[in-house]
Amino acid sequence: VGSEMCIRDRKDRLGFTAMQNERGELIKIINTSGYWIPYPNVEGYYRLKLREKINDAKYLSPRASGNHAYILPAVETTLKNYNPDRPVFFTEGEKKAAKATLAGFPALGLSGVWNFKDSDSEFLAELNKFVWKNKIVFICFDNDIIKKFNVKQAELRLAVELMNRGAHVYSIRLPYESEKVGLDDFLVSRGAAAFRELIEQAKLT
Repeated sequence: VGSEMCIRDRKDRLGFTAMQNERGELIKIINTSGYWIPYPNVEGYYRLKLREKINDAKYLSPRASGNHAYILPAVETTLKNYNPDRPVFFTEGEKKAAKATLAGFPALGLSGVWNFKDSDSEFLAELNKFVWKNKIVFICFDNDIIKKFNVKQAELRLAVELMNRGAHVYSIRLPYESEKVGLDDFLVSRGAAAFRELIEQAKLT
């Protein structure tokens, strides 16, 4: 019964129960382990975090569901209660957004650096509903942005969309030493005070 329920969960939430790997072999999602990430701002929407990658995928998103930003209730409240001097942050992924928000830096998580948009719009409707005029916004993607032109392009395009709506947008660069580091990793290893120093060093996009 447990397995059947698990299969139904995967089919109901993802719209599929299997996918092909790079060799063309069919991999049943039921045979993989992982956990669900619910989006509190999108009713019934979940992403599945895989404990082991399939192809290069670490996460699975529902089929034909479009892109969504991960917005925790506290962050949505911050955005709804318009205060241009209260900054918000954009980062990669749900875990990073949650960690930043818990540390006192209200953050929106993108499921991919380009996923502030979708096939229907250059800026998601759930983001466009907020007032961005004069809002201070920081973009903090993973530290390997310095090596990835495509990620830099995404950062710039997101900044343009926000600036077109009146926001003041700054880029934060996490230090790159010998390995890839995300915002959650940085906060765990270096702490909130060190991140505040990076905020002070952030440059207008």
